[in-house]
Amino acid sequence: MRTYSHLSQQQFQNDNFVNQVFITKNYEQFTFSKFNRNVVITKQFLAQAKRGFISPIIVNENLMVIDGQHRLKASEQIGVPITYIVINGLTEDDVRAMNTNQNKWRYKDFIESYANSGDVEYAKLIELINRNTGHYTSATVIADIAVDSTDRTVTSSKLIKTGKFKFMNYEKLVEFLDYFKLFKEKTGVRYNRTLCYSLYTLFKLKDIDLDRLIKKVITCQVSDDLTFNNTNMAESTRKMLEAYNHHIKQGSDIYLDFHINSRGVLVIESPKHDWAMNEYEKE
Repeated sequence: MRTYSHLSQQQFQNDNFVNQVFITKNYEQFTFSKFNRNVVITKQFLAQAKRGFISPIIVNENLMVIDGQHRLKASEQIGVPITYIVINGLTEDDVRAMNTNQNKWRYKDFIESYANSGDVEYAKLIELINRNTGHYTSATVIADIAVDSTDRTVTSSKLIKTGKFKFMNYEKLVEFLDYFKLFKEKTGVRYNRTLCYSLYTLFKLKDIDLDRLIKKVITCQVSDDLTFNNTNMAESTRKMLEAYNHHIKQGSDIYLDFHINSRGVLVIESPKHDWAMNEYEKE
């Protein structure tokens, strides 16, 4: 391993002095930006704080934390000193730029960051995600439904990370999430992402009787198939449509028309609600 123990002090003194590292236990002197991520400290991270962090946190001349809020809070929690470097001229824009480039950011971190900055759409989204904890395993599912990208041809990820997320219809999303909870409770179907996307596809249909869908999934005994068989979205949707149409004559008012085309693609011919149609479908 290459070391620099052979270098003299004089050789280091030839380099320019840039920043001084300070050490303190006065945690209250630091402030946070609205763009900082929400801090969640794990036991492993606290153990690392006890051993001491290698990298100092970075603050500006006003002692606003630009990078290192997790290290600061962990050090404060166990009462060990924190080292820091002051770099003049850094702003909240640098906080967002640095955080956006962090490889360890979770999907939810981006949502929380924009919500903390005052973006109403993101604030409503994070509230929905937190409210539905236990019914969903990923914030991605709710965000995908919120922008109607459940067919996975376009995901919500880019919109979320670039600050361009907007609800297609917030009220209908809330209504669907409540229905999805009811559907799970009544049918006993366990959560999976494919089921959620499939159910939302049916939820958007104008002529569907949502109470009937729950009853027919139960009486036609397709709950296990929806839970345990690794079906794709089209197959999951087809099974629910077939259960729904059971004992209904084709052409009746509540019959949901669909077929499988020559390429094996599920095509639903029953119309959508107006709120569920995009600009292309409205033409």
